[in-house]
Amino acid sequence: MDDKQIDVNVVDQWSIEDIASLYKAGNWWEKEADSSFIPSLIKNSFAFVVAVNKETDTAVGMGRVLSDGVSDAYIQDVVVLKDWRGNGVGKM
Repeated sequence: MDDKQIDVNVVDQWSIEDIASLYKAGNWWEKEADSSFIPSLIKNSFAFVVAVNKETDTAVGMGRVLSDGVSDAYIQDVVVLKDWRGNGVGKM
């Protein structure tokens, strides 16, 4: 993988289908899990980051930051699609 294939963006909205696919790829969700809360999950995170395949404009990885906005924060829900793992996407 070439770094030029991936954009990493902090977003306040993204495709529900892309994000649900990432959670499922990480085996964090059942196939039939309700994804209707994803817009709120993104909006209410301190930061929500999406790694985007420039050729397809789809998410291949994501992560989010939860914080009190003052002193403490932690990284949550980092996942990369299987075909993109081992290429440093999660480090971006």
